[in-house]
Amino acid sequence: MTRVILNEFPDNGYQAVTEEQRHFAISAVTHLEEMVNNPEYFKQLASTKLKNIKLLIDPVNWKYQEATNDDFHRIIRAGIEVRRPEDMHVPDDNDINIYAALEKRDEGSLGGVTPGKRTIVTNIEKFNEWLEDDNWILLAGHWFHEWLHTSGLYHLNPDVADFKDGVYVAANLLVDVEAQRQISLGEKESSGIVDKVKAFYDAYGIPEQYR
Repeated sequence: MTRVILNEFPDNGYQAVTEEQRHFAISAVTHLEEMVNNPEYFKQLASTKLKNIKLLIDPVNWKYQEATNDDFHRIIRAGIEVRRPEDMHVPDDNDINIYAALEKRDEGSLGGVTPGKRTIVTNIEKFNEWLEDDNWILLAGHWFHEWLHTSGLYHLNPDVADFKDGVYVAANLLVDVEAQRQISLGEKESSGIVDKVKAFYDAYGIPEQYR
């Protein structure tokens, strides 16, 4: 089993969060753990070609190689993150470690990760909108997308969105599979799930043909 752990929220050096914000973050991470342990996700991921992604293999000298489907499976299942030079001795632990923070960003920005850093910085205004709507699946999908970057998986061109690339596809699929599960089980959380998933795609500006 892969655990998803909210290690720091906020991460060191960022503004404090409220108890309501923390509770929402914990809820999203709890759901995210269920999502990444769903066998159906990996079944569908295996049949999906993940492309146009580079994998950071040497964080000291910034060396990359083309990422494969096997890299995605291995990284997600084992919770592999890029090690800082001082942490190279730390073994992989089957934990997806979320280090997150909130920060005021431009209106259209969701947030992101600085290459080589562990902290996922989310636009505080977006976070509060999702909290108000109880859109845990949007936050879970956002943090998973950004966590893939902390694991060393990067868009080939970070300045131009390629909605067919592996990071977008892997994160979108995770959200879709969970939505399907919620609907099929008729769980309480499934209330409004279609609208919540649409909000996820809208937040990333993903065109209809890639949904």
